[in-house]
Amino acid sequence: MPQTQDQPDTVDAGLADAPNSLTAATVYGRRSRWLLFIVNCGALVYNINQTAYRQLLCPPEILGRVNATIRFLLWVTLPTGGLLGGTLGNYLSNREAS
Repeated sequence: MPQTQDQPDTVDAGLADAPNSLTAATVYGRRSRWLLFIVNCGALVYNINQTAYRQLLCPPEILGRVNATIRFLLWVTLPTGGLLGGTLGNYLSNREAS
């Protein structure tokens, strides 16, 4: 897909979540697809390694509780960050995106 004047040559905030990342990769072309691939591979390697490291360090008796706690702490940050970002955006800036 050749680049035109109205298509940016960079990947913006589309890497924040999967639907927007897929849209960014489709709209912005080949460079963003490769960047998206590299970022997702990095996330995959990180998740595998941190899980293996946690399983290595924790005694088997409490591994389930540790995994549940880590998953809870990681997943609770998503809506909390969304609410905090929306609140800050509402109070700090009311300009429209163009």
